Amino acid sequence: MESKSSSYAVIGAGAVGCFFGAALQQTGVNVHFFGHGDISLIQRDGLHIRSPYADIDLPQVKIYNDITKIPKCDVVLLAVKATQMDAVIPDLPKIMLPNSVVVVMQNGIDLERKLEPTIPPQQIIGGIVTCAVHREKRNVIRHTNFGRIVLAEYLPGWTDDGCCMITETLKRITQDFSKTDIITEMHEDLFLKRWEKLLWNIPLNPLSTILNATLGELVENLYSNSLMRDLMRECLNVMLCYGRIIENQDEYIDNILKQFTKAASHYTSMKIDYDNKEPMEIEAILGNALRLAEAKNCPMPKTTAIYELISYLDNKN
Repeated sequence: MESKSSSYAVIGAGAVGCFFGAALQQTGVNVHFFGHGDISLIQRDGLHIRSPYADIDLPQVKIYNDITKIPKCDVVLLAVKATQMDAVIPDLPKIMLPNSVVVVMQNGIDLERKLEPTIPPQQIIGGIVTCAVHREKRNVIRHTNFGRIVLAEYLPGWTDDGCCMITETLKRITQDFSKTDIITEMHEDLFLKRWEKLLWNIPLNPLSTILNATLGELVENLYSNSLMRDLMRECLNVMLCYGRIIENQDEYIDNILKQFTKAASHYTSMKIDYDNKEPMEIEAILGNALRLAEAKNCPMPKTTAIYELISYLDNKN
């Protein structure tokens, strides 16, 4: 995979996929998009990103509604919702070269394993995304805050501490993103970085949905703030059970809550999915985390209660 000829397939032309793909294309990278549903507006009028970093206007975008029409690419950014992964995974080998890699960008944990029957583990990379974006129109994406991805290799035994390494593949993808405004980092421990992101997702996504609240409202309210702290402590306890130790936990949690206030008016993706009566990423974020906790006999009672409440809403919705 030579950097001078890198090509990217973005599978999922939603807000996240369009934001990352457009940022790459703006720098001259060859990018192909796959989108569900009506893609005619993007085909006709291009793709537009509105961002505090810098606006991006792409008058021409290569977008397809059939994955198999995409040419074989060096890197596949898997950016569909976790609930849509099963529908697209079987077609991924058709657009991959022998040394291509798939970057798994979904919220949640233990999602890379879903690719294993189809994609060799050494060609799977975890991509932990922190990005506040939403779609204003079919071809207009509004980016309000954050813009970061952490890349880490996925290998069997990934729950073991220090099982991975910084590879040349990670370095090349990071080099591609270095030309954009997106902050890109590499890490040796995918399991750690996935759980660190769950410290955001487990309190924010279900509570914003259940309580119909923005990030700012969740932080400002005494009761929701206290509950979020308890949910984060349960996550930190599971991390400890797997050998990942976070020092100064109260300060660590305080710093995360401060980050939430940077996007105070933002609603989470789970809340938006609920309002649109679309499937929510409950299993990816909560269910998988609870199963990993159970494997270590590590109780998460409040997370379990939230999981049951949000599952009730999903079933009713």
